[in-house]
Amino acid sequence: MAKDSISFKNAFSNANWTRAAMSSIFHGKSNIELGINNLFFELSGRERENYRRNADSFAAGLAKRGYRDISVIDNIFALDFTDIGLDQGFSEVHNISRDRRQTDPQTRLALEKIKQLKNEPFVLFIHYNQAHHPYQPEKRFLSKIKTPTSKFPADKEYAEYLASVSYIDEQVGRVIKSLKENKLYNETILVFTSDHGELFLKAHDLGFYHIYTGTHSHGETLYDEELRIPLIIHDPFLKIGKEEKNVIEKKYVQSKSLHTFFNHDRASEINWVNNFINSANRPPFFIEGRMMHAWLDTRHKKIFHAPGYRHLRRGYRRSIELTQAQAYDRLHDKEEIHPLKNGQYFSIEEKNFQASLP
Repeated sequence: MAKDSISFKNAFSNANWTRAAMSSIFHGKSNIELGINNLFFELSGRERENYRRNADSFAAGLAKRGYRDISVIDNIFALDFTDIGLDQGFSEVHNISRDRRQTDPQTRLALEKIKQLKNEPFVLFIHYNQAHHPYQPEKRFLSKIKTPTSKFPADKEYAEYLASVSYIDEQVGRVIKSLKENKLYNETILVFTSDHGELFLKAHDLGFYHIYTGTHSHGETLYDEELRIPLIIHDPFLKIGKEEKNVIEKKYVQSKSLHTFFNHDRASEINWVNNFINSANRPPFFIEGRMMHAWLDTRHKKIFHAPGYRHLRRGYRRSIELTQAQAYDRLHDKEEIHPLKNGQYFSIEEKNFQASLP
């Protein structure tokens, strides 16, 4: 899919866990802008009212323009559990939520919907939870992964994670095959992305006493491991040259800007690139986390911890205290292990980056 699509190399999530990240994708706003918390699963009555007042789901917008909008999901945040499920704006919702073995039924249902709707405009949202910890890949995928892996040789769960990702890759292949069989592939815009990443680097094994610990999870730190995501857009109507494609793919983009992409004017296909890159994506990016937030530009990141939330647990025993803010030079310290001293995070984008900081 990536070969005949735009595959962004520098795509970042707006948050480090599902509900916060997906609500931003659906509404094009951070959770702060939506008036809801970024810490707990549940919302207060006041937050629900804020959400309903500020919500602007791209799914609802596309439905008004004549698209059948359907979601096939397997995540608790798609339910009324939080009262702001990802079904926001969808007229047809199918939830296949099990502890395991839900991935194949999801795909089969999605393929049925493609067949049913092939003669009318439709939006199909599929949310796979397969690569979420605890990783439970099918054995046939695990056997293809070399254990130990070269990147994290002592981490068995990393191999399980890769196998889970490989399983999702197969499902996406099935969807693409169905689109081709139904003569829809060259008439369909496809977007493949993720809500967040996962931590595996031992140096990032940090966490509060919330949902998870550090490694093999997410939602507790704001390192690139958690924030960098795939973003592939297949647009058969977009005609651009190889050189222009290479330039576009290196641009920094943020997931909440997909709301702009889904709502662009389909009458002039070429315009979405300029809209998406130049209007909706201008670093530095604001990123939300539990009791922390970050600002990120094309080279630097600064992470701020809320007062009283600087004592983090490393692993299950050792507790450490971080300074209220850490800055990283992501160009020379790609793994974000060595925080810069105050004042050292200046770059050619110093003016914009500094102006963004609270």
